[in-house]
Amino acid sequence: MPNGHGGIPKYGSPALLFVLYLLLFFLYAVKDFKWAIYATYPVVILLGERLAHHIYLYDVTSYSGACATDEMKRKGDFNYRRARYSIIIVGILVTTLIWAIAGAFG
Repeated sequence: MPNGHGGIPKYGSPALLFVLYLLLFFLYAVKDFKWAIYATYPVVILLGERLAHHIYLYDVTSYSGACATDEMKRKGDFNYRRARYSIIIVGILVTTLIWAIAGAFG
């Protein structure tokens, strides 16, 4: 465990989820898979949750929180909860706007 996270790189899971998000757009655009429209929403929710975690809690949770003070944990958790919902709401709105512009709903 060289970095306290078991070898998980910072922003690793959000990057993979973003690649999946782009792949779903590609599947709809090229192969016309209608299910890809609805599959982007759970992916954007997971992306928002993981992105908020990597922004605010990644350093706090290293080494099971042994290197963080209680104040750092409390502040990181508060910021994480606030950012998680903000990123998810913006992600859903942007995804809906992209699909509406692409004409996927009509």
